Amino acid sequence: MALTEIEFVEKLKAGTASVEEAIDFATSRPDISKNASQRIKRLRSGFEKMGLDVSMPYKDLKDENVLALFTREGSPDKSNRAGNLQALENNLDRLFSKHAIPSVMEKLPGTDLEVAMYPRLAGAGTVAGTQRTGLAGERPMRGLLSMEDFTRVYAEAVPQIEAEYGQSTADLIRYHATTANRPEQLQGLLKSQVTISGNTITVAGKPTSKTDKKGRPELSFDLDSPTGQLLKRNLDSSTSKYLFDTTDEKFTQAFNKHVGSRLEAFSDVLPVAEIKVETPDGIQIAQKPVITPSAIRSIVPKIMLDQFNVAEGLVQGVMGHASSSILRRNYAGLNPATDLPKLLENPQSFAVGDFGTTPKNINIDLLSDEDKAALIEDQKLTIIEEENAKRAVAGATIAEAEAAEIKAKASITPEEIARAAEVDEQRIVADEERRIREREIRKSVRASKLDQTGDTPEGNISDSSIQKLKELGLWDKLSKRVLLPLAITTSAITASKEAEAQGDSEFMAAVKGVGAGASELLPPGYAFSDREFRESQRATTPGGSGLGPRTDVAPQTDALGYIKPEFASYPMEDAPRQSFLDTEPQQPQT
Repeated sequence: MALTEIEFVEKLKAGTASVEEAIDFATSRPDISKNASQRIKRLRSGFEKMGLDVSMPYKDLKDENVLALFTREGSPDKSNRAGNLQALENNLDRLFSKHAIPSVMEKLPGTDLEVAMYPRLAGAGTVAGTQRTGLAGERPMRGLLSMEDFTRVYAEAVPQIEAEYGQSTADLIRYHATTANRPEQLQGLLKSQVTISGNTITVAGKPTSKTDKKGRPELSFDLDSPTGQLLKRNLDSSTSKYLFDTTDEKFTQAFNKHVGSRLEAFSDVLPVAEIKVETPDGIQIAQKPVITPSAIRSIVPKIMLDQFNVAEGLVQGVMGHASSSILRRNYAGLNPATDLPKLLENPQSFAVGDFGTTPKNINIDLLSDEDKAALIEDQKLTIIEEENAKRAVAGATIAEAEAAEIKAKASITPEEIARAAEVDEQRIVADEERRIREREIRKSVRASKLDQTGDTPEGNISDSSIQKLKELGLWDKLSKRVLLPLAITTSAITASKEAEAQGDSEFMAAVKGVGAGASELLPPGYAFSDREFRESQRATTPGGSGLGPRTDVAPQTDALGYIKPEFASYPMEDAPRQSFLDTEPQQPQT
């Protein structure tokens, strides 16, 4: 009985889990495919033939001498068991990743050095390699088996298979020939992976991963097409969870008996495989044409590439080597799920020049390294030549412009130069005359405003202004402190007239005018004292209120509110602050 997940993980981390326990755990998983289960179970008999014991610790499989036994060259019976070992690893990957098994370390015997207890055992770059590593090679086609011959083989074989092995087996063999999908994937295809939407029937794809490179594209067929009808027929008739209700044994027997036997006639173009041959000198390796189901994955792409000239990228997509996203990026307008089935049914319509590529649209991903290098060199030279051409054109344009400028300057006569100088002088004179006129206009406007009172800009005060100052009791004080024409200035007259225009009495207007004039010219020593000014202000204001800032002296503070140095010794006197509770205005203290 297989260990539970926790039990198996604990033994793995302790280094005591055996190969047999790993086989039992992997094959007991509910999601394992039939093909993977069979491959893993074959390891039991394989270990015996390799002289190994399945009870050995799983961690000891990393020994290079042990891994060499899984290769065809190192195996005692010339069998390549790397694929079976890889199947075991792939089915343990999820568990290993979940519990960080690859990070478990152990010390090398006799040292303090640590190494991974469970490194990768099989796959590209390992000692064991893969199923095709070593003598098996990649099994390339040695020539072309034409579509006509290939179709004829199946036209003869399928009716006999159907009669002998049943409809589902015949349909599986027909679908295998149409799609070139891996036999083990088709044998494990579930009904739940097939969906119908409208007039379309879709078979789910299989994405690749870092550890499993065997992908399968998603394929959508018209429900009314021959392949669509084949899928629908088996989806309805299968009594198991699998789409094709047959066994692996029936599929292999039917293929070898009716298809493989007919492929032998084309042995000269088929790929070859190494087989074991017993001789008096022991087991030897010989070559023979591949006529098993695996031959289809070599035959179909060869037909597409060589007979119909289909772009290699599309063929890679059909074979599951290129993802749908790569195909969409490389072939504008391609819908892999629906277009790849059309390619399988009619490769000729996807020939280069008719679809996907043009002489001006080269898919770089599909080129060889040599072609890429040559193309890059050509593009580099082209870019350099284009840039040189652009510089030459730009240089010619600049030279042409400079020549035109020189020619234009050379064509100017001395008379034209003299006239240009005269124009400049006239413009300067005109600007200066305009400024003089502006000053005269401003002076005239100011004089027109002052003439209404009889005062003049020169400071000659009119009799009416003198009378107003006497009525205010300010005339004697002003005449004693400073020459009157200097005290009453343009500011005083203008402020007085503006106050009258705003509705002030003639008396208050005169006060404001004198204050404004004094504030412009009188220094603190010649202005009224604060007491004198405030007394006058209260005498003319109802209720003695409305005391605001003085306007008869220049501002004594700067922009920040500090006393200016020239006013530092000036005695400031002001009326005491009134409380809002007072009913009578307070009088200044004397």
